[in-house]
Amino acid sequence: MSIAISNEPKPFLHWVGGKRRIVNKLIEHLPSGPYYNYYEPFLGGGALFFQVRHLFKQCFLSDINLDLITSYNAVKNNPNEVNRLLNLYHKNHSENHYYKIRDNYYSNDPNDITANLFQIYQ
Repeated sequence: MSIAISNEPKPFLHWVGGKRRIVNKLIEHLPSGPYYNYYEPFLGGGALFFQVRHLFKQCFLSDINLDLITSYNAVKNNPNEVNRLLNLYHKNHSENHYYKIRDNYYSNDPNDITANLFQIYQ
């Protein structure tokens, strides 16, 4: 299995407590434009950000989960390496491989962190 790399970014994680289901209701409550800066303090899966990012000149994303922010940066800056690792993880998928990933979760490599995050949270 190969993971497609799209030119149109979308949320890549289904985040518990995410805004995906209510994103249209949230958009209804945005003030009328023009918009300049978007600040997202609770990024999670990024559902709201990916829906409204084109309305703003600058977007500032944050979350208390450092692995999540590291993963967004890895996908943005090095999508081919993240894709390679995810394909490798998919190929080796097993209960033992899952526990190996979980036991080695605290890597310093942003691409490993991202691939691990996908495996643990999916």
